[in-house]
Amino acid sequence: MPPVEIIAFNVHVRRKLHGWKQSTLASLADVSLSTIERIERGEPVQPALMEKVGAAFGYPPGYYTAPRTPLTQEEVAQQYDGHTVFVSVEPFAKQLQFRRIARCMHLVFAPIGDCPNDQPQLLKLFELLSELTVRLALPTLAPRSRLGGVRPLYQAITNQIALLRRAGIALVCGVLHEPERDPQRYAVIAAGHLAVDPGIQTRKLLILDRREVTGTWETESLD
Repeated sequence: MPPVEIIAFNVHVRRKLHGWKQSTLASLADVSLSTIERIERGEPVQPALMEKVGAAFGYPPGYYTAPRTPLTQEEVAQQYDGHTVFVSVEPFAKQLQFRRIARCMHLVFAPIGDCPNDQPQLLKLFELLSELTVRLALPTLAPRSRLGGVRPLYQAITNQIALLRRAGIALVCGVLHEPERDPQRYAVIAAGHLAVDPGIQTRKLLILDRREVTGTWETESLD
């Protein structure tokens, strides 16, 4: 049986390609709405239910449940018409990561599950990271941060992450760099509710659909 994260991604993308709501897929598969929600969150469900979901998509028996030879990342990407991208991630918690993310030209927010990107504490974090981007890019020309400089910014970011953690939201980060497509580097921050996905901070790989991600900021070229 494929990993639950692969199944979650597959079901989510296939449903979107069909233009179905979660409730529509649940009706077609004769399963509950909560079952579809759990599948797309990456939670395991009974094989019999997965068979019903596979049948709703027109897949043969065993598509989601039978053992199979692991695919390479390139083979998985090919299945999704080249829109799939893999990003190595780790918990977002260290100053080195803050600098690495802030030095990218773009920031992509990748919500895990139903975590909204307009959550006030997340927006505040993005604001602080954007300010850090300017401070690192133009250390002598940019106005001093209202917080007093770069080091206090690091502390403010750390504090904001702690606030999110207390609110039950965990963060992982990585950098997407595909020089054959685009010479620029894209910072990726994924956030999710620990109550829904307790394993967020142990993730090593994030699977994204380029058509699904949304940019949070875009810095101007300094050339």
